[in-house]
Amino acid sequence: MKKLGFILLFLISVCVQNSFAQKNGNSYSNTTGKYNWGLGLRLGDPAGFTAKKYLGNNSALEINLGKTNFNRDKKYFEDNFYNWYKDKYKYTSYSYQGYDATTPIALQVHYLIHKSINLDGAKGFYWYYGFGGMISHQKYTYYYTYFDNSRWYSNIQEEVTNIDFGADATIGLEYFLENTPISFFLDATLFIEIYDDFFATDVNGGIGARYNF
Repeated sequence: MKKLGFILLFLISVCVQNSFAQKNGNSYSNTTGKYNWGLGLRLGDPAGFTAKKYLGNNSALEINLGKTNFNRDKKYFEDNFYNWYKDKYKYTSYSYQGYDATTPIALQVHYLIHKSINLDGAKGFYWYYGFGGMISHQKYTYYYTYFDNSRWYSNIQEEVTNIDFGADATIGLEYFLENTPISFFLDATLFIEIYDDFFATDVNGGIGARYNF
């Protein structure tokens, strides 16, 4: 699905490029200084919408908003339940039944510095690096039973709100198509959690495209 989405974005950009080339035969040097904003779609983690505010001097502010934590499966929620339950309750006899979960959403904000790449016969390539932070949110409901005062209590359900916050560093590559306002990018990010699992680390990344104006 991710590869299909990227191929679709590429084909759309080629069509747009041909359209612009027919209307305006003059080429220009694609630099980050020519634009104020870039808006687009991102596949990866998080997957969703991406925006870039160009600040001049080859710097920019990037905002990514979308679905995250694709690696959370049934085992993750089961293990998390036992840790959560032991921290909150003292009942020694209990039984995990299952869970329901909302879609995990993350917001990334990065300050970026762009550096041009000089390639023979190819213009518009930039690599960039930066730093910032990420916050994610998800709610899930646990279903369980427990034993207390000589009896079992069944069909218990309890909602848990999970909020993760931390700092991250990112590095990436972006290509601005000549004669069009379209750019493609790919990036990788190292995340260090501050709250609520202190100093837990994760590596994620994404690919996507933006319309710059």
